[in-house]
Amino acid sequence: MKKTLFDIIDGWTLIFDRAELEITLNRVSQSFYERKVKFMLLEDLWDLLEMMDDPLEFMTDIRMSNLIEKLLRDEVKATVARFVQLELPGLNVLNAEETIAQFPDFFEDYDGMTLSDAWLSFFD
Repeated sequence: MKKTLFDIIDGWTLIFDRAELEITLNRVSQSFYERKVKFMLLEDLWDLLEMMDDPLEFMTDIRMSNLIEKLLRDEVKATVARFVQLELPGLNVLNAEETIAQFPDFFEDYDGMTLSDAWLSFFD
C-alpha cells in the first residue's frame, strides 16, 4: 500500500502516538541519510518532538498535534510532504531521488554523525 508523507503526518494530528512518530521519522530519514542528505522537513518534526522532552516546555499530546498541524499549514511544506511517496508497512521512500531533485532547498548535506557531534549530543 502506498501513502504520502503528508497522509502519515496528517494522521499524527488526529491520534498522536509518540512511538509511531519516532519510528516513522527514523525509517523515512534513513532513506535520505543513505543518500547523504538530511530532509529538513523531517528535521523540523524532530525538533518538535524534542520539545516534548524539554522540562521548560509544557507539551501535551494535544499541543503537539496542534504544532504538527501548524507545520502542515505551510503550503510549500505540505507540497513537499505530498510529493514523498511511501510504501507501507516498511515505510520505504519510493521517490527519494526525485524528491531531492525536485525540492533541493529542503535538503542539506549529511555525512553522518562526527565524534564531536556525538560528544555534544551526549551533554544535551
